[in-house]
Amino acid sequence: MDKIARDNIPDELYRVAPEVFDHMPTKFLDGFRSPCWKVKSKLTCLPSFMLTGVGKCGTTDVWDKIVAHPDIVVSDKEPRWWTRLRVGRDRGLDKSYPLSWYANQYNNLGKAISEARDSNKAKKLIAGDGSPSIFWDNIEWKTTLTAACQNLTTPRYVLADVIRTVLPKTKILAVFRNPITRLYSDYNYANRSCTPAFFHDSVTEATRIFSSCLASSTRKECVYKYFTEIYKNSLHHKLPKERPGMNMNPIKRLFKGYYSLFVPDWLKAFPRDQVMFIRMEDWHSECTTMLPNIYQFLDLEPLSKQNTDEICNKTLKNSTPGMNAKGPMLDTTKQLLDKFYAPDRKDLAQILNDDRFLWND
Repeated sequence: MDKIARDNIPDELYRVAPEVFDHMPTKFLDGFRSPCWKVKSKLTCLPSFMLTGVGKCGTTDVWDKIVAHPDIVVSDKEPRWWTRLRVGRDRGLDKSYPLSWYANQYNNLGKAISEARDSNKAKKLIAGDGSPSIFWDNIEWKTTLTAACQNLTTPRYVLADVIRTVLPKTKILAVFRNPITRLYSDYNYANRSCTPAFFHDSVTEATRIFSSCLASSTRKECVYKYFTEIYKNSLHHKLPKERPGMNMNPIKRLFKGYYSLFVPDWLKAFPRDQVMFIRMEDWHSECTTMLPNIYQFLDLEPLSKQNTDEICNKTLKNSTPGMNAKGPMLDTTKQLLDKFYAPDRKDLAQILNDDRFLWND
């Protein structure tokens, strides 16, 4: 049995996810790539990798091509358990979903391992969780604090710490995209009738509101301040009036492009060789080179060049339809956002020691 050391967990960390710490096994079966255990006679398993990032960074296409590997048992891409269902926060939810529900999403993995005729093959089988929000969504952080910690402006522990504690061998992939084009794509995806002019008005007001916070607080403090306020729509009245059928409040989409604020949490929690960062722009042009590297990162057997080419030539998944029909982003909007995101791009490039994340290309 692989025993997970979980003694002396700080109370603050425990309070981030008590339902995880109370019910996650402390031992997993030896010999399997996947974290598995027995529930009575049933083999129960969880994912061994997580494909994260931010919406409209291409995670669906990366996922679609990664899971084409024969040693990956396909599951639903986004169970959203860690960030939403676990705490009962999603559309139409009136209850939280337990760890057993999450494990049931990977029944196919346990079944495939149990039924595999080749024991060596069974030991290699893995599955993943492709919920992008795992990377950034710590919205509940304030609600988990004790009274003595209510004066904190940023959390000491986040979801990365929880996952590292209970599933320490997990591999993390994060997909990023130029935050300017990501925001436009995201906003168009949610607001199908959005025009470039209306997008500009929304961004202008959202950046003004956010910048007013920056006058007295750090970027990280402002993001975590708005984690609680934005999702309660407390800023809704300050933004341009909602048009019929439009998903408003662009400020909640704006801060998701502050990648450098979340990356350190994962690099602090996990060893560097368990975290991989991908640029969507590179993925679209270099899939046949990058996909074998991803498989190697996940400790999967390499595929033939022919198989890799066939996978990479599959149709692009989940691109935003009709975005070009609305017209390109206004130059004035690009300039505004370029200035807004410049500090974060600089920080990200320094953290990762990689100037590609300046997005000067």
